[in-house]
Amino acid sequence: MAGALPAVAGSASFTIDMTGEYLAVTAADGSVQLHMQPFSGTMQPFGQCQAALTPTAGTPAFVFTLANGMTITAAVAFQYGTSPAAPTPVTGTINGGSGIFEGASGTFAGTITANTSTATATTLPLTLTASGTLTAPKAPSGMSVLPSVVTFNVPNGSTAAVTENLVLNNQGLDSESFQVSVATTGGGNWLSASPGSGSVLAAKTSSIAVTADPAAGSALRPGLYEGQVTVTYGTVPIAVAIDVQLIVGGLGANLFVSQTGLTFQAGVGGSPSHSLTFLVENRGTGNLAELKATTSVTGGGANWLSAAITPVPGNPQSSTVAVSVNSAPAIGGNYYGRVDLTLPGAANSPQSVAVVLQALTGPLPDVVPTGVVFTSSHLYGSPDAPTVPQTVKLTNLSAHAVNFTVTGGSGVSGGVYGKSSAPLDWLTFSPASGMLGPGGGTGSVTVSVPAACFGAGDPCQLWFNQFGGVNIHYVEDNYTAVVIVGLYIPDLLGTLGVTGSIVHGSPKLAANCVPSQVSGVFTSLPSGFQATVGFPTPIEVKILDSCAQAMNAGTVVATFSNLDPAVALTPIGDGLWDGTWTPRNAAMQATITVQSAESDTVSGMLQLAGAVAANTSTPIAYAGGIVNAASGASTIAPGTFIAIYGADFGATSVASGAPFPAQLGGTQVLLGGEPLPLYFTSSGQIDAIVPYDITPNSAQQLIVQTGTAVSVPQTVMVGTAQPGIFTQNASGSGAGAILVQDSAGNVALNTATHPAGAGDALVIFCTGLGTVSPSVPAGSAAPGSTLSWADNAVTVTVGGVNAQVLFYGLAPGWVGLYQVNVLVPAGIAPGPNVAVVLTAAGAASAPVTVAIQ
Repeated sequence: MAGALPAVAGSASFTIDMTGEYLAVTAADGSVQLHMQPFSGTMQPFGQCQAALTPTAGTPAFVFTLANGMTITAAVAFQYGTSPAAPTPVTGTINGGSGIFEGASGTFAGTITANTSTATATTLPLTLTASGTLTAPKAPSGMSVLPSVVTFNVPNGSTAAVTENLVLNNQGLDSESFQVSVATTGGGNWLSASPGSGSVLAAKTSSIAVTADPAAGSALRPGLYEGQVTVTYGTVPIAVAIDVQLIVGGLGANLFVSQTGLTFQAGVGGSPSHSLTFLVENRGTGNLAELKATTSVTGGGANWLSAAITPVPGNPQSSTVAVSVNSAPAIGGNYYGRVDLTLPGAANSPQSVAVVLQALTGPLPDVVPTGVVFTSSHLYGSPDAPTVPQTVKLTNLSAHAVNFTVTGGSGVSGGVYGKSSAPLDWLTFSPASGMLGPGGGTGSVTVSVPAACFGAGDPCQLWFNQFGGVNIHYVEDNYTAVVIVGLYIPDLLGTLGVTGSIVHGSPKLAANCVPSQVSGVFTSLPSGFQATVGFPTPIEVKILDSCAQAMNAGTVVATFSNLDPAVALTPIGDGLWDGTWTPRNAAMQATITVQSAESDTVSGMLQLAGAVAANTSTPIAYAGGIVNAASGASTIAPGTFIAIYGADFGATSVASGAPFPAQLGGTQVLLGGEPLPLYFTSSGQIDAIVPYDITPNSAQQLIVQTGTAVSVPQTVMVGTAQPGIFTQNASGSGAGAILVQDSAGNVALNTATHPAGAGDALVIFCTGLGTVSPSVPAGSAAPGSTLSWADNAVTVTVGGVNAQVLFYGLAPGWVGLYQVNVLVPAGIAPGPNVAVVLTAAGAASAPVTVAIQ
């Protein structure tokens, strides 16, 4: 269930039970200022929650932040009375929020009560209790389970179990109970999931640990193993099946790239945007010493693309690759290229990264990064307060000069009781204005958190996970780039002295912190981003937990309001998570939601709004859209007749005969860097043959090129064999494409009017049986003079009874078509829909039916 759930307005009653405190600080004039610190506790039925009082244009507002990062905002009204120790009536009017609470409304009422018995000279504990109701017009019902596919890849001989998490996101206003079951196809009980059952509170995120153990029972031999984790929830049970794939490889290397596509911009007559970097890892055996990066461009002309490899210090299995555009094109338009990474001995070499260059007459200035993070290990008086400035680099891509101005909000949170002066801004920047020269002129904005914010008296009213922003306005372009700034401080206060000054905690304070949630900032996309259908859109986020520690393990998944498939992000170190989004659907308003789960109890969410422009000139191969043409199975094998589904593949064309061409109707396809013989092309589907020499038990990339436009690579699993039986209705199920030959030699298509009996021969037409001997070039017709047998032995059951197999191999005279000849065994219960199943190299076909008399 990777897509969005339907929105159904829902209402819920809630109760608030939280504790907070006033901090009493003596001002220079002798007056006492009471700073209301954030409350923490519960907002049932939504679970753990924190609430901060924020002055907004003179009107107090509570921002309630749930454990998963969703927020509820409310304007509040209360009257302190003569003393802060007196109970204070509080009323609130809910006026929005984030996540499922977008557009929420409602009211609540309660009291803030001070506990004078435990007060000190500098602190006054508070209790906030209230109850109310809310309506969330955009809250879906039910639960999403992400990602939709989990893949493990381990070297042969490994005995270490590997684990990935599923994110359970309850997007409704009611708690959801769930049960978990696992199943495997061959290979024993290598798959497990924990917990096996539980519940997810309303508007909350949880996780399930999915573990693959290659040493379970007995060590798994090299091969591709498949299974499923099924999560069932709801009063009327809804089952969500997550496919799990385990590759136990050989003794060689296995390449991984954190991004599969990059998009650059350049101004015509100006300058290209900044270089982009991705991570390459060897997740098999060996190192990356022989890794090579080769660039190429389509359409002829000089190669405008460069790539440089830099080993990661101290880690011979990791390198970074910096990709840059050498110069801006002289003519506007879209240009395409590729970075191919090769490593001798790697089962999935090459790995490719698609590149798109947009040459524009009026490009927007380049801003990097789009998000900045500061951390501190203490709240007050910290000797390691985040005073080291960070730099945002600006580059002018256009041919004319650009002036800019910089403004920013303080992001102040917290309320003040009694006499007070305005708190200090916790976020500063410089310069306030500047100019970028034409054609690559650069500048920078320095962002800082003042050291004074960490001094006595909480002068900036800081609290953990504080966010602000820097607005960089380009005058001539009338465009404002917003750089989000996050300040992360452990969710644990320091101690208070008796004189009114605030004493910071010991250096061990952060080590004792227990995280309650995670949050972060987007570092590769700006607020108000402009993506394009078919163009690779790198997503990079930096995620930290509420103890100000980088999140480097767990699960991070990006979902999209325009109904594009979810994208699982990969950790690349220092809290950074990477992935490539290839938009399918144009949208004037599109929101990216990143859901993170560090553990079953620590999760979070961040969002970014923008738009997706329409585009029909760039091919898109759909994730999960590369399948066995007979059965629709997502695993393919050498020699398989496959169907590739997507968009904008080009004109309709059919191969005129054998051998099938590598280019058809201006379209070509690469799998593992090797061109495929093509039988059929159209805008939304391509039919092709997998080469026999593709490496089995590996994850390979498929790329479609139409004209000069190149698709973002999609990964497909390649097994030794993956049988699929063709069916009469071409759906992959129902009556098989099976001929029956009786004892008199009569041959007919098997139907209810032409059933088979015991001793008759069945000719089963299929694909996906793997390599053959003698070998036949992929795309060529199998000879009729010498039979090419499949190298993998094939077994067949009819009605659950083993059948005698007479032949399994390529169908003479046909391209990419296998046939299996069997004798119908005795003892089968007659009927029009008797199941037939083929098995080769441990992989079984989906059952089809045959009529038996």
